[in-house]
Amino acid sequence: MADSEHPRLILHNFLPLDLCKELEFIHKSCCTVGYRPNVFSTTLSHLIATNCAHFIMPIIPIRERLREKAEEYFGCQYELFVEFTGLISWCRGASIGWHSDDNRPYLKQRDFALPVISIANKCRKYTLPLPGVGEYAGQTKADSHYSHLGTWCDLKQYMDFISNMEKLKFILVGLVHEFIIRIRSLGARILAETVSQRSGIMKEDSSYDADFKGGIFHFKDGEPADIVPMTGDVIMYTADDRNIHSVDEITEGERITLTLWFSRDASYDEDPKLISSLSPDLLGVAESKLHSYIPVPGSINMYWFPPDKASSFSSGFDIRCGRLRVLGFDIYPFQKTFHLSESESSYNLLELLSGPLLIARESKMFEPQFLNIMHALQMVQFYLWKFSNLKTKVEGTSPNITPTSQTQKTEIDHLKSVFLKDLQLAERFFGHSKTIKDMEYEFDWDTFSAAVLEWECYVLKLQKELVLHLPHWKTNQSIFFVELGDLED
Repeated sequence: MADSEHPRLILHNFLPLDLCKELEFIHKSCCTVGYRPNVFSTTLSHLIATNCAHFIMPIIPIRERLREKAEEYFGCQYELFVEFTGLISWCRGASIGWHSDDNRPYLKQRDFALPVISIANKCRKYTLPLPGVGEYAGQTKADSHYSHLGTWCDLKQYMDFISNMEKLKFILVGLVHEFIIRIRSLGARILAETVSQRSGIMKEDSSYDADFKGGIFHFKDGEPADIVPMTGDVIMYTADDRNIHSVDEITEGERITLTLWFSRDASYDEDPKLISSLSPDLLGVAESKLHSYIPVPGSINMYWFPPDKASSFSSGFDIRCGRLRVLGFDIYPFQKTFHLSESESSYNLLELLSGPLLIARESKMFEPQFLNIMHALQMVQFYLWKFSNLKTKVEGTSPNITPTSQTQKTEIDHLKSVFLKDLQLAERFFGHSKTIKDMEYEFDWDTFSAAVLEWECYVLKLQKELVLHLPHWKTNQSIFFVELGDLED
């Protein structure tokens, strides 16, 4: 029976593990410094601006499923618009104390400016097992272990729950992503947030701290009081003061989330703006695909952590170089750097990351060049995502690997002193991962070379899907997923 004082819902295994891994790859390949201390973000608009628009394709079906679930559950079919979509990660030191999501004045002002929400008046009465549905509002901790029995909800309880709801929050636990739904109305706002914890290498019964520690979600009152993140789970709860909550500090690793906000007000729809940004970028892509899938880095300040040091680069590190370094890779730009003075070296050397470069590992250089740091980072992260599956595909690959010379080693060390002024901080943020530890023993250049070819096939496939979808999106001014076979007919 639903607890009307603290209404909550958990959906187990909402996202499959392989999709969680893919979203993790996208975020770690493309993120910038975020909006809160020790937080990093990847928005759809940023993906478009950096020539990575094809990476929105795996996210589109998730948006569809989440919106449909919200519309079905709250009886507002075909009424929600996506306000915001992004991948967010919290690293060591990030936390948030007790709060409700209506505790900011500017959010409350929005509530009273918009149309009334239409809420369905049908009851939900579950007596049979529901695939993918776990804990329901009102269950005790003991009940939650038997979630397959479902829950009962009569019409009055359901309508009381709906009529009193000002906000509603979704939390997707299990990947990396925090997803937030916002529905506004005249005097009522429904908000949903999904916090999904990164566990790309977990099995179904794995613990939440495979790739990060801390970050447990707590409710101040009601049951369940503590949520241990598991891959693919979704939590739904009201975001007013009936569900005051907090998240413990991340003590190790990286907690990644996918964040979406939904609104009833079409003026908050993010899709038309995204489509407008997409259209110019994709003109002519179908005819000329030369390097059309290569990422284009943003401003170097966007990648420097901590952000308050991004004007002087006096301390901290470039997060792209930091991610590569904890995986054992170094950067060697094509352009010579010996002529740069000490006073101008930091900014100018960081600018070299936007140009061609090689990567090195354990005194060996991978000779095929990458066009910029983002290109190299995507390739390495793709290898990390796929390397266990690529081991059967390495026959016939013959990568050009050369020993690094002493001169090259000296220059690599000099560049590290600029790109990674605080290497220990980078390792504390990005170095806690079982997958990284496994790779230390299993890495080989043949497999990496195979990953280079596999990555190109992967991004070209996504780009083809994007190009085929775009005319439909422009016509409808809405971003949605259509089966590729239907688009090609």
